[in-house]
Amino acid sequence: MLGQISSSELVNGLKAKCHAALQEVMPKADVQGVPYALVDYPFYANIGDSAIWVGTRKWLEEHHGAPPAYVCTTFDLSTSKLDSLVRDGPIYIKGGGNFGDLYPAHHRFRFELVRRYGSRVVHLPQSLHFDSDQAFEDTKELAHCGGTLMVRDHPSFALAEGLGFEPLLVPDAAFYLGPQQRIGVPDRDLLVLKRTDREDTGDAISGVDWGGEFPMTWAYAAVKSAVREKRLSKLAAFDELTAMRVSRGFAMLSRGRAVATDRLHGHIMSVLLGIPHFVSDNSTGKLTAFGEAWTFEAGFAHRRTALSTITRAEAQAIAQ
Repeated sequence: MLGQISSSELVNGLKAKCHAALQEVMPKADVQGVPYALVDYPFYANIGDSAIWVGTRKWLEEHHGAPPAYVCTTFDLSTSKLDSLVRDGPIYIKGGGNFGDLYPAHHRFRFELVRRYGSRVVHLPQSLHFDSDQAFEDTKELAHCGGTLMVRDHPSFALAEGLGFEPLLVPDAAFYLGPQQRIGVPDRDLLVLKRTDREDTGDAISGVDWGGEFPMTWAYAAVKSAVREKRLSKLAAFDELTAMRVSRGFAMLSRGRAVATDRLHGHIMSVLLGIPHFVSDNSTGKLTAFGEAWTFEAGFAHRRTALSTITRAEAQAIAQ
């Protein structure tokens, strides 16, 4: 126990908040057996988004009593199939950090869905970010079209209100994975998980990132082949890929007696594992915003302005 509560108590408490939020939006008694869609499958190597997908699958299947009737990525949406399989049910967009202008393809996909399906769309817990005032103004259309927006932190809540939504503050869906056990035995005092993508701050410290996956073009071809040959359903193929990524992420973090990270899901997955860790923010500030909303008060994360300021003695001290 590192804080006032155990990591398991914190994780289970945040999982319960996810459950309560969905119950508020869509009472379980009203949707049991109702076909639904889950879209924006993360067909890329970001393990954090895969953790969100796996947690979301557990969350929604528990709530609806069935798996989604339709799934897709941002690039293989078939509205005809969606309309056929999910006539009147909800359309859930996977949560994460792609609401805004940082990842335009995801935001365009969001517009496409909301313009067509309006109030049936539920945006699962998101961090909002806009670099452009014009993009923010344009996004007000989403609120006018209807739908539900869940957000993961207070700054995102304020942005959502500015857009015209009545948002719900909800923890990240990865907490629906529940408490986890380490995979393997630690082999170092400090495992550094550092961003190398567009959200990198330029902090001068060496480490590993979520990458290193087999080429995505090959993976997508393998999934299409498995689905075409009816060896796997599309949903089963998606679930298999994300389960592999999440297991790899837990194994990676488990190598450290302590962890240092500027990735939000480096922090979240360290909490799930009960691993003591240092955190420093990414370029958009979403890690700090999330932690201040849900996790920092419990005392599991040691905050730093930069990961490069961590000393060997500090790493060894929290790893005890």
